[in-house]
Amino acid sequence: MRFHPICVGCFLLLVLVGCNAGETIDGYILEVDEDRLMVAEGMTEKEYSEIKDLSHEERMEMEPAPSLISIAYEEADDFQAGDYVKIKLEGDIAASYPGQGKAKKIRLIE
Repeated sequence: MRFHPICVGCFLLLVLVGCNAGETIDGYILEVDEDRLMVAEGMTEKEYSEIKDLSHEERMEMEPAPSLISIAYEEADDFQAGDYVKIKLEGDIAASYPGQGKAKKIRLIE
């Protein structure tokens, strides 16, 4: 039986995403919306400065696409765009673009 390369790639991506359960990520906050944050994960300050003023649609069309994660967090309004944060995840990051997850704890890094 042969497996289509795209199916194999999607399966491997799901396995890798599943391995991140309870992991900690860091990144710059791009947007704050009530109980949700849009975070650019693993970027340098220079990379962040290049995308911070782009619209959500423009970011989604970039090649290569930045690693964006929409994070649910009850105290999201404690943060603002431009903050560099460390996020302790609660569970998995959904395999979508942008990824979606829930934060157990978020700490501002100065």
